[in-house]
Amino acid sequence: IPKRDWSSDVCSSDLLDSGKQIGQFESRIEVQTLNFSPNGQWLAITFQDAKTVEIWDWKQKTLARSVPSPLGVYSAAWSEDGSTLAFATVDFRIHVWDTAAWEEKQMLVGHQGQIIELSFLPGETGLVSVSWDGTIRLWDIRSGMALWRLPESGPQIRYNPVSRRFGFQRSDYSDLALFELVPDFLAR
Repeated sequence: IPKRDWSSDVCSSDLLDSGKQIGQFESRIEVQTLNFSPNGQWLAITFQDAKTVEIWDWKQKTLARSVPSPLGVYSAAWSEDGSTLAFATVDFRIHVWDTAAWEEKQMLVGHQGQIIELSFLPGETGLVSVSWDGTIRLWDIRSGMALWRLPESGPQIRYNPVSRRFGFQRSDYSDLALFELVPDFLAR
């Protein structure tokens, strides 16, 4: 198991209230993504070359849980209330975990390329995935079904829950594509 530990150092920055670094994560393997839980207590760390998602207690700076994965993990996201953690593995699948029981509750299959970004929509049942296969998909995590597939994508996607709008930069970096979702579209 690779060594991971925390340390605190002082750094100078006018952008930080205290100017003090509150932690540092050191790993002997490459970290793929960092994702804070909505309450700020948990930090999910993914590794492309490891078959696990590590959940760290940010306040205690201890490893709280290792979530097993069948393959390396490329991206992850927490639901709005932290009750669900989704992560994408290098076999183009999305694993959806219940964080109260720490059990896998759904596996989403459909992409034909690496999933580079995941983002939950408000209400805990909608998940957007962006893939190098050139598509964006909206999933209903209750049923495991892709509700729609947009035949274009880009390297980043952002969603605003208040306006129900999302946008992404096209893969050729030429422009931004912006969309607005109809109210209660997941209830349909």
